[in-house]
Amino acid sequence: MGRILLGLAAVALLLVLLAAGLYATDYGVGATITQKGNDSSGYYIVAHTQFGLDVKKPLPLEQWVALSVGNFVVYHVQSGHTKVYDREGGALLYSG
Repeated sequence: MGRILLGLAAVALLLVLLAAGLYATDYGVGATITQKGNDSSGYYIVAHTQFGLDVKKPLPLEQWVALSVGNFVVYHVQSGHTKVYDREGGALLYSG
């Protein structure tokens, strides 16, 4: 039982260190736009990341109309900076 708890603690520590490292380096997480919409706060996109998280990003109408569901997104963990490309490795459509 003690070895199992020790193993679980080691895994948890590794996950915390990994998350801290990604945050500290402002890691760019790949994602795909899964939804576009607007509500009382304005226009937005929702991107589903490779880690299974959904990120909602507000955008001005001028940029929002140029983006499509399926566009590739790089979301920087610490700064929140977002870059949208027409596809992975493709042309830059938005940076902000």
